[in-house]
Order: sequence, then C-alpha cells, then structure tokens
Amino acid sequence: MWFSNAIIYRLTRDIEFNPETLEKQAAEFPYVECSSQSVQSFGWTKPLGTFGEMLTHVAGDAIFMCAMSETRAVPAQVLKKQWMTL
Repeated sequence: MWFSNAIIYRLTRDIEFNPETLEKQAAEFPYVECSSQSVQSFGWTKPLGTFGEMLTHVAGDAIFMCAMSETRAVPAQVLKKQWMTL
C-alpha cells in the first residue's frame, strides 16, 4: 500500500490503549467507498492491507491503525443547475 498522504502522531504522555478494545471500536466504523449518492466517506482499514486481517497491528509498544477518507468533487454543472433552481 502506498500512501498519497500520511500523518503520523506520536503521543508524548503515557496513555493506556488496549488493542482489543481499539479493534472492536474501529470495527464499528469500517471504511466503505462513496456510493453514488454520498459526497464523502471515512472509516478504518487494515494497516497491513491484503496481508492483514485486523484493523489494528501491534508491534512492540506501538499500535498501528489506518484511517481512509474519500471526498467526491461535485461537478460544476450540478452546482449550476442547483443554483438556477433556487
């Protein structure tokens, strides 16, 4: 998986994260591509791509997660048509 835009956060305070709890919570919001009627989509994907099965990956003291978002641009013709009907 190649990233077109990656943001990495490093926490400087000790915070207790439980990988099992994070996995359950992320599973409630999986990434689903934009449908024909939706303008944007956001959700969690597998950090190891096709090589992984979980939404979290634990390595040492680190927990890796991958969020994905998609935003569709609204065509100018649609905006113009909507503006004309107002």
